[in-house]
Amino acid sequence: MNAQSAVESQPMPIEYNCQTCGACCAFFTVPVDSTEQHGPEWLKRWTQPDSGSRIMRGTKGGNGPDTSKRPLNRCIALSGGVGVAVHCALYSSERPQVCPDFRPGCELCNLARSAYHLPVDARFDSKAWWNTRQRVDGTP
Repeated sequence: MNAQSAVESQPMPIEYNCQTCGACCAFFTVPVDSTEQHGPEWLKRWTQPDSGSRIMRGTKGGNGPDTSKRPLNRCIALSGGVGVAVHCALYSSERPQVCPDFRPGCELCNLARSAYHLPVDARFDSKAWWNTRQRVDGTP
């Protein structure tokens, strides 16, 4: 292998730009921690009850390895097209703490991106991730 073909065979680095992605907001259940200081009107508008806690409206779909069989999750605050251009209506005000804590490029980010067929880190294997999860907690 010559130097040129070695360079061409290297995977291109992924640019994790949340404003052109949004996969995490349209894949995961988004919890709202009970310690967060949101008023009752905010809770009523943006959240829904879920097993004694609250989650962002629209995020109660199932998450599984077969994304064709799960209902779509989509946070009520997310606008735009996943993988194209997205915007959070709560970005500069009162988003749940889990949102700013989520790190672009982390394993869960790559999992959400893979569900929407967006580029992921070449080292990430979504099938292996789901297989590991099934062995740990027995979820399908």
